[in-house]
Amino acid sequence: RGAAIQFDSPGLWNKSTIVSCEFDSNRSRGNGGAVSVSGGWIEIADSTFDGNEAIKGGAVYFEGGQGELVDCEIRWNNAWVGGGVALFGETAVDLSGCLIHSNVADMGGGVHSGNEIVVPECAPRRGRSCPRSSLPEQYCTMRDCMVRYNVAYISGGGFYLTEGEHFLFNSTIEMNISYSDSTALFIEDMRGYDWRETRLHAMTICNNGPVYGRNIEGEYVDEGANCISLSGACGEMCE
Repeated sequence: RGAAIQFDSPGLWNKSTIVSCEFDSNRSRGNGGAVSVSGGWIEIADSTFDGNEAIKGGAVYFEGGQGELVDCEIRWNNAWVGGGVALFGETAVDLSGCLIHSNVADMGGGVHSGNEIVVPECAPRRGRSCPRSSLPEQYCTMRDCMVRYNVAYISGGGFYLTEGEHFLFNSTIEMNISYSDSTALFIEDMRGYDWRETRLHAMTICNNGPVYGRNIEGEYVDEGANCISLSGACGEMCE
């Protein structure tokens, strides 16, 4: 599955660390061009992912397990979904201090998060209610990152976010391109699933294009200190 490393170690007490590595020009016929994670907990720090390819997650793919990407550069990777990083299933991943640039995908040029979470019968859209603790979870947190120059041929030049909780803090999404809509950030309509939210705080989102769609498509929670231009350039508004 992962062309370079496949990590599948059930139980979050099974922890691994990858530090100061270079993943260059790996290819996968499945998911995760360089690293594929399906269980356990993994930290990847101070590493570079350059020119990797896969079906999902050109550089890194999670489907289960948890992890962190810290101070990594993820560039020139290619996939159908999630040109740089793809998160599927029940997982929790923190992106911190990363530069995610020049990746290409149909959906989620930089990062794709969500999808393939099994929704229980008690989900609100099915006319029932259930305790939050019984619901499937996926978390994607991004802080202090730069997401730029990524390309999506369909949607979500920078990010494509669907089922899950997503927290984007103190980061910049700029100079991304989508040839359909949502040049910076696509957020799937999750109304009716009241436990699903995308939250933005201290984000700068602007200068994405060309103008095939707005910078952001979908609903999000504005937690303040954001500089977001929905239609294009920031101008002086973020200075």
